[in-house]
Amino acid sequence: MSHLCPLCTLDDKPADALFVAFAGSIRLGERLSAVLHKSRTPHRLGDGVIAVEARTPLERRTVAEVLDYGLTEVEKRLVRVGHGRVSRFFAAPDLKTYLEIARSQWFDLALEKDEFTIYYQPIIDLRAPRTVAFECLIRLESERIYSGAEIVNAATLRGEVLSFDAYARQKAIRLASRQRQKGTQLFVNFFPSSMFDPEPCLKSTIEAIQETGIEPSEVVFEIIECDPYTDSGHTKRICDYFRAMGFRYAIDDLGSGTNTLDLIQTLQPDFVKIDKSIIWNLDDANHQETLRRAVSICAETGSTIIAEGIETPEQAVEVGRYGVHLMQGYCFGKPGPTMRGGPNPDVIRDLLRLAKVVTASSVEVPATADVPASA
Repeated sequence: MSHLCPLCTLDDKPADALFVAFAGSIRLGERLSAVLHKSRTPHRLGDGVIAVEARTPLERRTVAEVLDYGLTEVEKRLVRVGHGRVSRFFAAPDLKTYLEIARSQWFDLALEKDEFTIYYQPIIDLRAPRTVAFECLIRLESERIYSGAEIVNAATLRGEVLSFDAYARQKAIRLASRQRQKGTQLFVNFFPSSMFDPEPCLKSTIEAIQETGIEPSEVVFEIIECDPYTDSGHTKRICDYFRAMGFRYAIDDLGSGTNTLDLIQTLQPDFVKIDKSIIWNLDDANHQETLRRAVSICAETGSTIIAEGIETPEQAVEVGRYGVHLMQGYCFGKPGPTMRGGPNPDVIRDLLRLAKVVTASSVEVPATADVPASA
């Protein structure tokens, strides 16, 4: 049987206007009531369930922060939080998760208004030298620029990785088609766990590719290797589907901790991206051996290696000594909203000097040109 806190003025408010905390026990419910009472927050307590009038996301976040401040860490893990009608309330598994969601309302607003955009980072072939591909990266330009990691985390908190992954792929294809030069490959990220069956899950992506006239061979699906929710067998079935449809695929972040070199032989990808943690620490013998083994295995499988995280000409030259020619990193261009047609001439000049290929006076460097937005 419920009772009202002496401060309570809720009476019979509509259920949609309520913040609800599920305590799981009468004792914990009383603790929640005590914390709210101390902050002079009107509430209703009944059978371990707390209800507070909170009509807006900001009001619900404020109540959650009151509880977060007043409860112990153990108590916060035991409280399930939500809002709305009992039959369809949104509930997070604990107070911490609810607060993270409440503090990332920018995600919901941006998705509702279709405000996410794509940034592009060039992938350079130093043998030419020229830009051969761009990786498509999801971003949000708001009061600040939200990174891909922040956006994916917000989608994960809401259990919306599957739908958002499909949305981001379509967005990448359609926006890239407006400024991409023909023949330039597009690297598009995807989570294996977001594809329970590749045919229906990729339907909207394939439709976008067909509508924009991009050749399947120019699209590289980049497997996000930090995805812990799937196995190599499931990923292999997805990759087989990619190949059957004429697409290419890549393993991302090889060597960052959860991937192994065995994946190259299992998946036999078209491209393998070596994680920046390896590239930045090539003075370490173990990292040197990882790169050497990756080069050797890729030579057997026909996979092409791309070195990520190249930030200086010195790093590029060092990696090039291992036989790696495709590179990506701030040295050649930061992610941005437009595609550019070639590597920075000054960087190429420095690379050639460092490698002692030619003298500084005889260096010929290709000009850099922006790709027109209408291309």
